[in-house]
Amino acid sequence: MTGDKIKDYLQECYPDEIDNILLADGLEEAFLGVAEVFGENPRACYDIERCIEVFMNDGMSVEEASEHFEFNVRGAYVGKYTPAFMFSVESV
Repeated sequence: MTGDKIKDYLQECYPDEIDNILLADGLEEAFLGVAEVFGENPRACYDIERCIEVFMNDGMSVEEASEHFEFNVRGAYVGKYTPAFMFSVESV
């Protein structure tokens, strides 16, 4: 999905939260949608395997991409709107 399509989706479905929902830079291809949990803030949700594939497409090995994802992406807390990451059922 392109960045513009993601922004259009957020504007249409989450107009009151569009300025709060944080997106992971460069991982548009891995964007799944917005995760919601009662009592929590909505947050962008990404497919973990697709995130790793994006890094591999940038020239990293699978080990480098996995480590980069774990340390720099999933391990980065940026507040109550920090994106969520999940493994899709297709990868199990």
